[in-house]
Formats: sequence, C-alpha cells, structure tokens
Amino acid sequence: MSIINNANPGSVIRLICLIDNVLTKRKGKPISRKDLLDLCRPSNLPDTEGARGRFESNLNFWIKEEFWIEDEQGVRSKDELSSEEDFADRLRDTIVKNALRKDQQNICDGNGIEPFLTSITCLLAQNNYTFLGGDKLVSGSSGNVAQIVNKYLPERLKINLSNDAPTLLEYGYFLGFLEPIDAKNFIVDPTRSIQNVLKNIFAQTNEMKIREFIKQLSTLLPMLDTGVFRQQIEPLMVENGWVQTDSHLISSSLSHSLTRLSNGFNIVLEVSSDDLEGMRIHSNNGSRVVNKVRYVGGTK
Repeated sequence: MSIINNANPGSVIRLICLIDNVLTKRKGKPISRKDLLDLCRPSNLPDTEGARGRFESNLNFWIKEEFWIEDEQGVRSKDELSSEEDFADRLRDTIVKNALRKDQQNICDGNGIEPFLTSITCLLAQNNYTFLGGDKLVSGSSGNVAQIVNKYLPERLKINLSNDAPTLLEYGYFLGFLEPIDAKNFIVDPTRSIQNVLKNIFAQTNEMKIREFIKQLSTLLPMLDTGVFRQQIEPLMVENGWVQTDSHLISSSLSHSLTRLSNGFNIVLEVSSDDLEGMRIHSNNGSRVVNKVRYVGGTK
C-alpha cells in the first residue's frame, strides 16, 4: 500500500493534482463521485475497469488520509480557501501530521505514507547527495536512489529500483525535499519545504537562537535535523555503518537550505565565533558558527 510504489493507491501525483484542482475550484462545494470521475477522465479515454479502479483507489486513499472529505453530499476539499498553488504544501502537511498523530507511531511500522517518510528522512540525513556533497541522485533504470536508501536501512525498509525509486523522487521533488539538477539528476535540498513553514515558526517573534529555530523547524518538518523522524531513522542507519553528524554541526542539506534562504532575503543568519550555543553551518565558502536566525520575509 506504500505511496512510493507506483502500483499502489495514493501514488499517482498527477491524478491527485487533477482531482484536487477540480475540488479547489469548487470552493468547498461537494461533487458526486460519478461527476468527479466524468470531469477528470477525458471523453476519448476508454472507460476501462483498470482506469476507473486506479482513479478511485487514489481518491479513496487520500480521503482516508483526510486530505479530502467525503460525506452523503459528495466529495469536497477541506478548506474553501484551498488553491492550486498551495497543493504541495497541503499534501506535505497532511502526510506529516497524519504520521505524527498516530500515537507517535514509529514511521518504520506503517506501509502507507510511512515508506516515503523513512526513505526521504534517510536521504536528508546523508551529506553526500547535497549541493555541498557533490554527488547526485540519478533517476531512471540505471539510477542509484534505491541503492543509496537501502545502504543504511534494514531489510524490511528497503525500496526497489523499478517501482519505488521513481515515485520517491517524484514525491520528494513535488513536496520540496529534492531539487533537479537536470532531466535525470537530483540533489537533496529541503529549501522549498522549509520556506513554507517560516511564517509559522516566527509567528510570535522575528528572531530566535539557532538551536531553538532548528527545534521549532523539526517540529513542523520532523525529517530534518533533530526531528522525531530523524530520531527514529538515524539509529538504524548507524547500525548499518552511517556516521552520525556531531550535535554542533548542521547537516549539509539543512546548511544549504539555510544559506539559500539567507541569500534569498528570507532570513538573516547572525554569526558569532564565541557563542558556545552556536552551531556550525557549511557552505561552498567554508563554514561558520551561527548563533541566531532572524526572519525578514522575502519572495526569492
């Protein structure tokens, strides 16, 4: 049932986008299943059981995950103000919140949204496949994504090259954890996902110490440094030979994102060489100790 297996319900991002686009344009007004199917299926597409089943299996999966609502009146979006532009942010928030609310269930235990979370958390923890690390995630039949994930995870959490790896890349990019370098190569870069939650982090103040910032950030995006997903996955990776990042160092993926957000005038990273509570951030210009993060907004 994993969403990163392209044969399973919930895996077809283009279809989910299509359904959500129809629902958001209705501004909370419900639509029957039949009418929704008729709108989403081109008239020249054969009405096969396979096509109908794939549509409804994806629809059912995300209704069960409470991304959309279905009742006796029909199917509708959860929020009348939802839009096509915030679709990826809403989907990511749903995935994270659903994993967190299951009585703090370990993400290694489920087989729906959880395999995506275990795999993307594993990738975010590794420094090699970032802008700073220099190595790339390669897609396609000769890709390396499954090998990279499987190297540090136990057998029960491994993914396969043909069914899981392509959808993992697609979800990772769509939800803002990966960025393409070209048509076949990606790097681990969670900048877009972080940018989406900055306003929530700084709702009450425009400045906080770096450790508090990372703590707040990992509450909203638990696959990042110190988050509960990282706390669940990193010990498994250590057992398989991965070397854990020192507590005073910010991971390469998060370092790159914070540098990008600083260069884009979203945040200011205040530097102090003598702050014992500071953390070391890496960039292509070397490393420095950051002690505070100040939010200034920005659109770049």
